[in-house]
Amino acid sequence: MFVLIYGGGRVGSHLATLLIELGHKVRLLEHDEEIIEKLHRELPTEIIYEGDPLDPRILEETGIRDANVFVTASSDDSANLAVAYLAKKKFDVTRVISRVNNPRYAWLFTPEMGVDIALNQADILARLIGEEMSLGDMFRS
Repeated sequence: MFVLIYGGGRVGSHLATLLIELGHKVRLLEHDEEIIEKLHRELPTEIIYEGDPLDPRILEETGIRDANVFVTASSDDSANLAVAYLAKKKFDVTRVISRVNNPRYAWLFTPEMGVDIALNQADILARLIGEEMSLGDMFRS
């Protein structure tokens, strides 16, 4: 499977590493030079692309038209949403998965905005904590 990731911070670089280990074809797009320098120490250089993710030419260079999955993993919700919309609506990427950083904006990450799956990290963590608390109550009784 070919996965294109926008955002090379902790989440994006970790995801890229895991997907490579699982044998997937991965490309990672980042625009911040400091992050790119770090990525070159952690990941194979050939998967790293530098440029503005809102520039359709840059997305074409990364091979977005062939991507099975596009993941927005940056820490900027507005950028994640804009790039997700572009990937889905202009390039017809089959599956778009977006990271939601601020839970107040989660309502924007919808299929109409180009997002098939929105991962709201605050909500996921809160639910996991709630489940662990419930399990702990069951075992103490």
